[in-house]
Amino acid sequence: MASWQGPAIWIYNDAMFNEHDFNSLLNIHEGGKRDDSTKIGKFGIGFNSCFHFTDVPSFVSGEYISFLDPHEKFLPKQRGIQINFLEDENFRKLFNDQLASYIGIEGCGFDKKYEGTLFRLPLRIHQSEICDEIFNTSDVLKFL
Repeated sequence: MASWQGPAIWIYNDAMFNEHDFNSLLNIHEGGKRDDSTKIGKFGIGFNSCFHFTDVPSFVSGEYISFLDPHEKFLPKQRGIQINFLEDENFRKLFNDQLASYIGIEGCGFDKKYEGTLFRLPLRIHQSEICDEIFNTSDVLKFL
């Protein structure tokens, strides 16, 4: 799971995700917002743009941490997983390295519900099925 660690792009949203939002990300190819004129990103361009930089985005929202793996490389037979970090103490112990990068970013910790959504987009470090372009911090800074 080293692909989920290392330099990353962080995105903060002050709203929490709900179950529908999470399921929409698991099924990004279906465009779940297409018929809802009140939503942005309804043409599949929004979140999908993160795959220009990463293969394995993750995010914390409320009491959940979610890992997305659209090619099922790290999460066999699943494109994503959502874990209640407040209830699953075993997860916090076993995957402390995956949680450590979040701690202190926009007030994130794993001792209480996170009031917002914090995305972590680890930079692609190897060529992949999604994209053969790899990135480092200097590459990303050129976009700013």
